[in-house]
Amino acid sequence: MASATKFRDRPHARIYAHWKRLPAWSSLSLAARCVLLEILMDYRPGNNGRLAWACRKAGRAVGISKDRAARALSELEMRGWITCERVAGFGRRNVPAEYALAMFPNDVTGDPASFAFEIWKPEGVFQGPIRVALEGHDGRISKTQRSQSKDAKPFTAAPIHLSDSLKSSRVFNTLGGKSRMGAKA
Repeated sequence: MASATKFRDRPHARIYAHWKRLPAWSSLSLAARCVLLEILMDYRPGNNGRLAWACRKAGRAVGISKDRAARALSELEMRGWITCERVAGFGRRNVPAEYALAMFPNDVTGDPASFAFEIWKPEGVFQGPIRVALEGHDGRISKTQRSQSKDAKPFTAAPIHLSDSLKSSRVFNTLGGKSRMGAKA
């Protein structure tokens, strides 16, 4: 019993195995993953929403520049791992931003854990019912469905007609008087 209370409040970060399969995890940069681990080690029950992390502090903790740490913090926020509770202040009071982790209840607002990172999807990826219906239980598309998708006609744009003045511009005259298309300008 004595050893259990001895290590009870030591800093630690718990990463669950199913997080590795989430698009929000696989799209994170290495710097963002390291910053997330540092923020998780800083978390204690009762201080979620009061996790003060400036980009300089995050940069020192991980060993990266403050600019890269700022990008990592914004990346974590965009993918739903953290939410900003208070924006950083400059001037007389140099106050760092305060964050809340999405996997724990927010102690400032009293909101339950949002787990926003679990439902985050990258932009430009279609996740509609047609794609889900085409996939099998293992995520693969069958041969007939692949051949049907090959038969679909892609959208083609009208041909572009360039004016003579544009053809003679320096954009198209890159290789000794030849345009990109190989003809003399």
